[in-house]
Amino acid sequence: MRQLFFRGRVLSGCLQGSFPLPGLFILVLALLTWATSLHANETTDTIQRAKEGDATAQRLLGVMYDEGRGLPQDNLEAFRWYHLAAEQGDALAQNNLGSMYNLGQGIPQNDTEAVKWFRRAAEQGSAVAQVNLGRMCANGQGTNLDFKEAFTWFRLAAEQGDPAGQESLALMYANGHGALLDLKEAAAWYRKSAMQGYANAQFGLGKMYLNGLGMPQDYVQAHMWFNLAAANGSEGAAKARDKTAVVMTPDQIAEAQKMARECPCSNNTDPAAPQKNGNYSAPGNESGSRGLAPWQVQDGDLVGFGAKP
Repeated sequence: MRQLFFRGRVLSGCLQGSFPLPGLFILVLALLTWATSLHANETTDTIQRAKEGDATAQRLLGVMYDEGRGLPQDNLEAFRWYHLAAEQGDALAQNNLGSMYNLGQGIPQNDTEAVKWFRRAAEQGSAVAQVNLGRMCANGQGTNLDFKEAFTWFRLAAEQGDPAGQESLALMYANGHGALLDLKEAAAWYRKSAMQGYANAQFGLGKMYLNGLGMPQDYVQAHMWFNLAAANGSEGAAKARDKTAVVMTPDQIAEAQKMARECPCSNNTDPAAPQKNGNYSAPGNESGSRGLAPWQVQDGDLVGFGAKP
């Protein structure tokens, strides 16, 4: 009977040459056991550092309970550890605590407390907290309805390169909330966000092209952005793409599809609804940043089919 062998490098070149297949299975099992043990040790270390008062460890322990990552999911424990870290000034923990208050997870829902913690994190420069605080201001949740303040926070997040902040700022310009209506600025911020793969911005930019708002009308561009938004999970984008295709030639559709395939924009979309993790996964989420608060200004408020500038 022919002996099966694994040929090649193992463990970055530590082993090279022929390796019996049964031995490979044993090696993989050993590696899995080692990885599990390492993860358990890291969890134990995080718990110990959190108990000793390390704010980063407290926040990470909150994430572990929040997401059921290495520990049983437990909103009350997540809240407890986020609160301890937030009181020490950890901005990500402050944002996460605000999110729990906003959504009523582990504690009674309280928008006033949510705004308090979002504001503390936003004032430290946390882009996701700035977007959250802006949305609370735009909704009048836990604070007075204030589009100008919302605009300010969205602008700060957008200028940090945050795609949710950029899309939110675009909506403010497009609707004339907190600033003069400026469709060219709206289109520019939509584009910045869309190029980062943010689905809602891709959908919004498609609408701008479809209706010739802030730019010349262009069905090919509209179809491309609707197509990308649909692929990234934006609700309604596929329907918009198909309706746009009705007024396009086959050559235009083929061009739009080619452009969508070749677009350098990445996917920065979290498939979760704007609840626990929002519709956006912030960079560095492994460190434990919850996503976005819901808000009431949607891209559907911007323009519909046949709208005029």
